[in-house]
Amino acid sequence: MILKLKYIGVNDWSYRVYEDQNGRRYGNIELEDSNDISAIYLLTADYEEPLCPITDCKDLETVEITHRDGSVNTITIPNK
Repeated sequence: MILKLKYIGVNDWSYRVYEDQNGRRYGNIELEDSNDISAIYLLTADYEEPLCPITDCKDLETVEITHRDGSVNTITIPNK
């Protein structure tokens, strides 16, 4: 599975917020643009607090992150 995340803004907790192709929102809890996917969490329904890290997603093979400057990074998940 490929997860495509696009930067959409910053929430009240100063997390960088990304949205996937299905409208779910994720926050980068490192508070900066980063390609460390272990710091990117699915956010609660109100888009505020971290729920679970994206690395917990089953069948996740690749994460494509579009940062606020438009740069795109593709990270392949190592075999578990």
